[in-house]
Amino acid sequence: MIGRVLVTITILSLLALPAVAMAQDGLDAGWADTPPTVNGSMGATEWANASRVQLYVFALGEGFSPDELDPLGLLPQAAIEGEVSPSQTTGWLYVMNDAQNLYLAATLDMGTPAGWPVSAATTWGLAFEDEPVIGDDRWAAASCAENPDEGVFASFRSHGPSMPQVEDDRFHPYAELPFPWVPCSSLPPAPPGYDPALGYGPTTVEMKIDLSNSALQAAPGGCVNLGLQVMGSEQHGEQMFVGMAYWPADLVPGAGPVPLPDALAEVCLAEEPVVEEFVPEPGSLALLGSGLMGLAGYAGLRWRTRREP
Repeated sequence: MIGRVLVTITILSLLALPAVAMAQDGLDAGWADTPPTVNGSMGATEWANASRVQLYVFALGEGFSPDELDPLGLLPQAAIEGEVSPSQTTGWLYVMNDAQNLYLAATLDMGTPAGWPVSAATTWGLAFEDEPVIGDDRWAAASCAENPDEGVFASFRSHGPSMPQVEDDRFHPYAELPFPWVPCSSLPPAPPGYDPALGYGPTTVEMKIDLSNSALQAAPGGCVNLGLQVMGSEQHGEQMFVGMAYWPADLVPGAGPVPLPDALAEVCLAEEPVVEEFVPEPGSLALLGSGLMGLAGYAGLRWRTRREP
């Protein structure tokens, strides 16, 4: 259990997903020439090489069950309570990698005023399927007794006078049994190789995942199946803003529901670009040499001509 968010749920809008350098249900990661600083604040250029896709987002309200709103099982329960200020929520997902790490960032703009919120609670999860055959709609482990290493990285952050200050990161392993959509018992906090951060203005989640020393195992040129869910609330004065974001489409409330891991989409990691060094051909070298000698002879001729009485 990583926290409880009290929200009023009314669907205001579902944004269409534009074609932004990738297909609807999958994407190719960009190559990170320079690793980003994972601190919850996206620099002006540090995510420039990332592939970007618009999230399916909602401003909260009533209409869907808690299970539909929380397909990754991040919250112990959802409650319908209080009022939420109208907002036009937008969100983006950024993905890139280098030889060692996978980097993801997600922004959730709920139209909140500038500045740090009085109180805030944010929960997010990254579901992944990475072995042995991705896309087979099955978890690799047959049961929880096998200590699965596929599942969901889950994080929760809260602060402010109306709620305790909490930072909690866990790994929820999944197996085919008892049911493929029910996680096994969560592992202790701080899963190895998973480094998340949260910032505000807008709500910004950043993640760094070690591709060789975390539960998610992959390599440049390989592919994994991923799914993202972000749920955030911010209080500014007397106003409470709440929003949710999902990727891919099969995780969106009302999409099925599609059980895990079927709902995940393929993400293929980038390989380091090869920079070819220019090497002139032998004929070009000979031509270059003869040209230089010709210039030298011309210069000598001009010099002798000027020196003659």
